Amino acid sequence: MKVITFTEQHVNTFLLSLGNGWCLIDTGYKQQEKRFWENLKNNRIYPDQIKYVILTHHHADHAGFLASVLQKTGAKLISAEGNRMRIAAGKNDMETFISSFPNLILSKLSVAFVGTTQCFPPVTAPAIDPKEQPLKDYGIFFKILKGHTECDLVVQVGEVLFCGDLLMNGAGALKLAPMWIKNKFEMVKSWEKILKITNVKTIYPGHGKPFSVSLLPPAIEYWKQKGVLPLSSRK
Repeated sequence: MKVITFTEQHVNTFLLSLGNGWCLIDTGYKQQEKRFWENLKNNRIYPDQIKYVILTHHHADHAGFLASVLQKTGAKLISAEGNRMRIAAGKNDMETFISSFPNLILSKLSVAFVGTTQCFPPVTAPAIDPKEQPLKDYGIFFKILKGHTECDLVVQVGEVLFCGDLLMNGAGALKLAPMWIKNKFEMVKSWEKILKITNVKTIYPGHGKPFSVSLLPPAIEYWKQKGVLPLSSRK
């Protein structure tokens, strides 16, 4: 299956060829929309050729212009039920933990610009439940895990796994962990489940370059011992 990757502001968006069209995995921040349509045009892809949009999770850097994409393409949304309340609200869940102190500082700065980095146009479009495996005829399969958020949708295509931000391999990553971690223990469990998924050899993260699944075992052992920091003070 052909995969096209667009990378803007350290955010990866993926297009998967369906033969008769394309499937889009995530969008970027809302301010990246103009560049997205330019990238489509440069690759000779017309909006109505996007048949499905898969949302891996509800954060603003992945759902930033989801509403606009759905409107302009007429594509069907595939999104886990656990994400729908958040995308309808159009705002990130700020009750989370951070992977390191430097990332905590960066996150607090990001929160200061909440309108740009933490919010996005609400999405109330009907969604297909990935548990129904709606794209199995194309060799695309879904699994719902946890850790980065309360509902992380991963997408398997043969030997490749698109993981959203459940794993991260770019700026801000620490031993493959994302900057934001909703539940460290669930994250580690999810990584262990990924190791058990048949045939997966390469992981495509939402941030950073693809990497071998063989990097997961030492990262799992590291995060079993490593602590995390709260983004905000809890009462």
